[in-house]
Amino acid sequence: MLNVITCADHSFMKYSAVLKRTAEKRSNLRVFVYDIDPCEEKHPCADFKFDAGTDFKKFDANNHIIANHKPLCVADFLKKTGRGCICIDSDCLLVGDIDASVFEGVDLCVTPRGRRENKPHILKNGLLNSGFMYFAYNDAVMEFIARWGEACAGGQVSDQKALSDILSVNIDFNRGLGIQKFRDINVKLIDPDIYNDVTCRTGSVFHCKSVARTKRKYIFYKIFSFLACAFPKVVDRVVRFNRKHRIFIYKRNC
Repeated sequence: MLNVITCADHSFMKYSAVLKRTAEKRSNLRVFVYDIDPCEEKHPCADFKFDAGTDFKKFDANNHIIANHKPLCVADFLKKTGRGCICIDSDCLLVGDIDASVFEGVDLCVTPRGRRENKPHILKNGLLNSGFMYFAYNDAVMEFIARWGEACAGGQVSDQKALSDILSVNIDFNRGLGIQKFRDINVKLIDPDIYNDVTCRTGSVFHCKSVARTKRKYIFYKIFSFLACAFPKVVDRVVRFNRKHRIFIYKRNC
């Protein structure tokens, strides 16, 4: 069983609830929800109540959400359980199985920017998308997470930009997918079109960015989340077929 954590304040908890329901349709995933809302009462959907401060919803100098709660929540879960975990944004949908072998022998998995996000104004916020990450549990990873947390604690940069800047010292994001070394840590770049699909067309994980801010995207989210919960096997087959044959994909010039 793969442990998955997601974090949300009360305004985003409805998305966490849907994420949980899509995970229940998968054979090897269990989602744990962190309630990081400043209010004292734990939301019924949440598994853990966590004090992440109040800065996580603020914006950095480049108008990116800071989200500096992520390293804190990841570290807390690893310490609680002594097991590795996937950290995923609550506006994601789990529409296909995730192969646990992807994480074997690695300490950290991240997704580089996909084609749709390979644009200057997006790359300002990092060369990766922190909507899907995997962390093993060991001393080296815990030290790395602490460093990551310190880098974004002040709110000068987002969690995403901080993580990207740290890794970029040793990791070549232009080399392609696969394992590279960051000091003593094995870092694996995994396919964003599968594990962090912001186009919502080919992935096992659909990342429905801006769903809370764009009516059109919210309507799509509601329809597709219903289908993913009501007909999980059909949705999985359709998405896999599209991934293989590239019929309905994002094209840069569209």
